[in-house]
Amino acid sequence: MWAQYKKGNVTEHEFVLWSIDMFENHRQDLERPDPDDLNEEQCKNIYLRIAAEADEEKRMKKLYDIPT
Repeated sequence: MWAQYKKGNVTEHEFVLWSIDMFENHRQDLERPDPDDLNEEQCKNIYLRIAAEADEEKRMKKLYDIPT
């Protein structure tokens, strides 16, 4: 599928070509952690907050009999 983005094609795009090259030839660089990534504990807290908010929304809908 990537051949459709090769140089000279109408779908050619510099960023796509760079991305394909990185994936094929420099995958270890792509797999390296980014300094801006959140740590595991921060991610866990975000997931817990999202789950708690979803549960609260379900309870509120049930309490006020709001159709989902």
